[in-house]
Amino acid sequence: MRLIVPPLRHAARCVKPAGIPTPRPRGVKSQGLRYERAIAKAWPPITHGPWFEFTDYLGHAYCQPDFLLTYGGVTYVMEAKRTWTPEAHVKLAGLYVPVVKAALHRHTLGFQIAKFLTPKCSAFVTTDPYQAQFMAGQGIDVVLHWSGMAALSREAA
Repeated sequence: MRLIVPPLRHAARCVKPAGIPTPRPRGVKSQGLRYERAIAKAWPPITHGPWFEFTDYLGHAYCQPDFLLTYGGVTYVMEAKRTWTPEAHVKLAGLYVPVVKAALHRHTLGFQIAKFLTPKCSAFVTTDPYQAQFMAGQGIDVVLHWSGMAALSREAA
């Protein structure tokens, strides 16, 4: 997992870089992508899979957070996982949030969206996307527990 090595010298939104292959996921990976597409469909104002480029102490690199949402003057970066994982919070805090914040010059917060939880889940768990946004603003690791069944925004309900 690539994390930012300060200082972050440059960050910008970009198109998908040439040379990055489009894999044909199978098994669990394909289930994860289906879950991502379901989230994108259930939450219409969300941006699915934007690309960013950045330069840090290790050099130039690219990243692709799962989702972005701008709401109330804040940009939220979301990492989708079928099963909750602590690594997603590390990746949000150590890569996606700093890159998106630097690229968009906006207050940026992150949280995880997961279909399944584990007994080791140490994050604050909610089924309400607005509460997830609020708790992320409090500096708490948050997981939005979404089963894949209901709309995630009032616009989609």
